[in-house]
Amino acid sequence: MWENLDLLLLSYINEHKIPGITASVIVGSTPVYERAIGFGDIETKARMRFDTLLRLASISKVVTSVAALILIEENKLGLDDAVSDFIPQFRKIDVVTSNGTNVPLENPVTLSHLLTHMAGFGYEFTVPPPLRERYRSAHLFEPQDTLATMMTKLATLPLLFQPGSGWCYGASTDVLGRVIEVVSNSNLEDFFRERIFAPLDMKDTGFLVPRTKLNRVATLYGPWRDGQYKRVKQPEESDFNKKKLFAGGGGLYSTASDFKKFATMLLNQGCHETQQIISPQSLKLMATNHLPDKLLPYSISEYAKYRTVNYGFGFNVRVKQRQNGALPQSEIGEYGWAGSTNTYFWVDPARELAVILFAYSTPFTYYPIEAEFMCELYKTLDSDD
Repeated sequence: MWENLDLLLLSYINEHKIPGITASVIVGSTPVYERAIGFGDIETKARMRFDTLLRLASISKVVTSVAALILIEENKLGLDDAVSDFIPQFRKIDVVTSNGTNVPLENPVTLSHLLTHMAGFGYEFTVPPPLRERYRSAHLFEPQDTLATMMTKLATLPLLFQPGSGWCYGASTDVLGRVIEVVSNSNLEDFFRERIFAPLDMKDTGFLVPRTKLNRVATLYGPWRDGQYKRVKQPEESDFNKKKLFAGGGGLYSTASDFKKFATMLLNQGCHETQQIISPQSLKLMATNHLPDKLLPYSISEYAKYRTVNYGFGFNVRVKQRQNGALPQSEIGEYGWAGSTNTYFWVDPARELAVILFAYSTPFTYYPIEAEFMCELYKTLDSDD
């Protein structure tokens, strides 16, 4: 039944496109397809396994969204709350205009703006050229900074637009992480562990990687050149186990085995075994488009090509709104996201399906493995009906 999926993944390994891949398909609560192939590290010949640790990159954002929604359910946060109520530095932040001048805020940045990237914060690679140098020189993502320190730096940069009037992929989720820290009186590492990871038995997931687990961390490689993969500079050991910056927008490490539990929880309406991690109502809110038509389709950046046509955007997830032709594909209502290390996941509620595809490599979307895997998966499922 799964021969075409196997052939697709093997082609990526054998043609030296991606060194190591894990893939899991869950129907209901049952894994129906699981593969781990290739290498986590070429030099040491360490195989890619389901317990190989790798950086989730931007699918960390979905975890941060779930954490915020937990606090909203407990009435400790509200979607319309002003971010400056929790992070005072943002009370006097400016907005840059098209001619480069700064103007005052017309309305405050809210939690809803953070969750949907309508706040006006960016990344160095998503802001317009005039602001890129300012973002670069601000050194926002220093491992030894705390989120509080990062917020002080970010508050010196202007927003790209009045909150709610535009869309820009950026540091909004890191700001959201700091809000969670303030409200919970806990750092993000501890809050995630206590409220999400421990209940889900995700023992290998967090911002920090203990020394005893470093031998399981995958090496990140760039494209095959001159007969070998280009090894991307690895973080220093201290970045794994001593860093202070718990960046909710992209800093988590996890395994395919662990993240499968998180995705299955989402598929099962926030429930894990007998525990309700998050309510079905909150998940429905997360997986609903919140962008007005004038902001659709959205684009991450000129450097990060990602499928957004026919999709809206919820709380840090794409949300499918329309079908796109005759190709085998997911149903309307499918939602998910991706990370810059080519980590992908999606949940298709209509099919009672969740997919985790970790094609650990860089640059992002250098190969269309997610689209190809999705096409072959639904073709297989449809032919088996």
